[in-house]
Amino acid sequence: MTDMKPYEVLVKALTLAVDAPDEDRAMQATALAEALITDFGISEFEVRRAQREVERNGCRDFWALILVGNFLVLVFGLVGESDYQVAVDEQRLYCQQTLLFKRTGGQSGWPDYKGIREEVCE
Repeated sequence: MTDMKPYEVLVKALTLAVDAPDEDRAMQATALAEALITDFGISEFEVRRAQREVERNGCRDFWALILVGNFLVLVFGLVGESDYQVAVDEQRLYCQQTLLFKRTGGQSGWPDYKGIREEVCE
């Protein structure tokens, strides 16, 4: 942090205060921010600018989270649709094969080994 300007350190301190995992650390980060403002004579304008920057970064994180959430919903939706289509195709094949078995007297196709032909197949 030695190469950082007081304003940048203030932004980091405010970010730490906002993102602190507990109240004690938030208070420490707030005290650091207050000390920076006092010791370096950071103007009220810069303090407000730093606060807006921290808020903007938080909003960016919020929108990134929303975007990732929507992406996951889309992916799970596509995977779910694909799984559904596979199940439908398997059921159709099962029905075709058990019908063939019934029509050929067991010479071709599959027996109704699941015992669902009468319920599921048309």
